[in-house]
Amino acid sequence: MLPIGVAHARQHRVARHRRVMVGIFLGALVLAGASYEHLVYPVRTTFRKVPANYVFAKQSSPKKWSPVYIGQTKDLSDRLDNHHAMPCISGQQATHIHVMVNEGGEASRLKVETDLIQRWNPPCNG
Repeated sequence: MLPIGVAHARQHRVARHRRVMVGIFLGALVLAGASYEHLVYPVRTTFRKVPANYVFAKQSSPKKWSPVYIGQTKDLSDRLDNHHAMPCISGQQATHIHVMVNEGGEASRLKVETDLIQRWNPPCNG
């Protein structure tokens, strides 16, 4: 995702560059000795076809996020369109999606998803 931020900078798209770079959330979702690095994008971002874990979230204070929904998919480009939890996600005022590309297979994505749901207990996963 860093190359995307660099591309935005080279094309003088300052706001987009800032979103991607600020969104690189080092050490963010840390739990039980495991940490998962996610990149942060506005909710309506279009993604390419990649397997990923994702977190819809809202900013609770500067540089702090409150997860609203946590999920995983084999195809990020397809999964977010008409997401089944979108009414709840919108109702919780999620503004961003945190994405971690995860090519370790479905078992790996499910492990990360389970870890994060257990740690954060997001309202839209209930």
